[in-house]
Amino acid sequence: MILHTYSEFRAAFALVGAPIVNDGFEEFPVGYLRLTGFNTLVTPPAPDEIPFDITINGGAVDLGAGYAWYLSQRDPSNPYLTIVHEDMTKTGTVTIGLNETNVSKLLGGEPSEDWLDPEPLALLFKNCHLYVQRLSDKSYQWCRLSQVRDA
Repeated sequence: MILHTYSEFRAAFALVGAPIVNDGFEEFPVGYLRLTGFNTLVTPPAPDEIPFDITINGGAVDLGAGYAWYLSQRDPSNPYLTIVHEDMTKTGTVTIGLNETNVSKLLGGEPSEDWLDPEPLALLFKNCHLYVQRLSDKSYQWCRLSQVRDA
């Protein structure tokens, strides 16, 4: 499952009966970070191409009910990155792509291989975080896409 808004993210990650906190959302379950060894999401190396896949379970088939994902970006109203499930039977794997219209505005020009150079990638991934929750026990983890580096 892909969560598209911050509100969906907070509601999905919250525990049943969680109190509402100062920001108006249910309390974020800090204690569920990497619960029971859920610790395989790592910041990926710089991609050779975009779109690229990120997986939490090695691309295993989970029949569409295993994981929820949220990609936070610095300007959610004009996102540079997209996130989709290419195969709905494998919710442990997502594909990160580009919103070429918004990226063209940010980087200038038409889509090109130059967008994969370190400086443009750093700008694209700045303040981007990828969250994934295992639905069976609500444990979650996250990585900073801004830390993507050349391998």
